[in-house]
Amino acid sequence: MKTTIAILMAVMIAALASLAAATDGRAQQTASAVVKVVVTIKPQIAVTAQAAVVNAGTVSTGDFAVTAGFHVNSTTHGVSLYVCATDLYKGDATWDKGAATIPVSVSRGVTVSAPGARPVGGSNVAHFTGTSTIDGAAAYSSEPLHFENSPQSRFNHDVQVTVTWNQNDPGKPPGEYGGLVKLIAMVMP
Repeated sequence: MKTTIAILMAVMIAALASLAAATDGRAQQTASAVVKVVVTIKPQIAVTAQAAVVNAGTVSTGDFAVTAGFHVNSTTHGVSLYVCATDLYKGDATWDKGAATIPVSVSRGVTVSAPGARPVGGSNVAHFTGTSTIDGAAAYSSEPLHFENSPQSRFNHDVQVTVTWNQNDPGKPPGEYGGLVKLIAMVMP
């Protein structure tokens, strides 16, 4: 303990002597210090739908594909994209489990394209691998697809999502059926 105090006193005396030598016996009138400021900007991303409703037209039976348009704007050069889609419900009643439905053709997966960006790994088809919800309605969820630009530019692209449904029942009640498609985008490091 005595050794530590002695060392501290020696350091203080040396500092005072250095200050006295720097001021050459004159009182110091000004002083200054510099602080470096560092800030980290967090990556950000936004997704917007290009249209609130996509009309698939009229179908009788079989598979039919519908493309929904989105826009993704990120401060990073790469994004991960996931898609969720619900079955189509008669009368657009996604909350009514008893309503007639047209199921998502899960085995076909979902196609995602972003002109001007490239899919990492080469494929732009994602498989539906799980379930989720969209606004309380049961939905299928896809595996992620990763897209990127060159590292010098940010990801700012229109994105088209194509989901296929299968109207497999020729006796299904006629009328309008509706459901939801959701694009989820996350920044890539």
